[in-house]
Amino acid sequence: MAIRNREKKAEKEVTSALKMVRERPLEVEGFYPVQLAGYGEGMKMLCREDEEKEYAIRADRFTACLTEGCFYNIKMAQRYLSQQLQVTYRVPIPLGREMILVPFKTRSRRIQGDSMIGYVNWHRVERVTSRGKIVLKSGREFPCLNKGRTVRQRMVQAQLGAVLMREYFEGKP
Repeated sequence: MAIRNREKKAEKEVTSALKMVRERPLEVEGFYPVQLAGYGEGMKMLCREDEEKEYAIRADRFTACLTEGCFYNIKMAQRYLSQQLQVTYRVPIPLGREMILVPFKTRSRRIQGDSMIGYVNWHRVERVTSRGKIVLKSGREFPCLNKGRTVRQRMVQAQLGAVLMREYFEGKP
């Protein structure tokens, strides 16, 4: 009975998180996998105003739920970006005009099947340091294990992706 109540509570929290991301995408700075006490693998979401929330859902599953609720075909948009940017690995995920999720390795894999990829909202990145640290507009650092060159390269891809997606949405050549 206690397990079922915990699962229902977690489901409600995830539903509210999905709703918040879809309605107010500029408030979300990023999310990444964490180990939750008493639950196992979950994710931490960084929001505006130094707000952090933990959810009992894997980051990769949360991303899948986000893409399912889009009003256009995400896979086609990602394929379009992949072709235009000539990138096949870790392609930015365009969720709309205000949200482009850029994937980064945020932790080492503990066991097989453990998620290690987190996503940062490109629109909420203030700067990238020379060592590859991602500083968000709230002043916090996004945890990232990628090298500086990789981080800068993915940020440029996201920037180009934002331009391409603006053209994609507006229908301009």
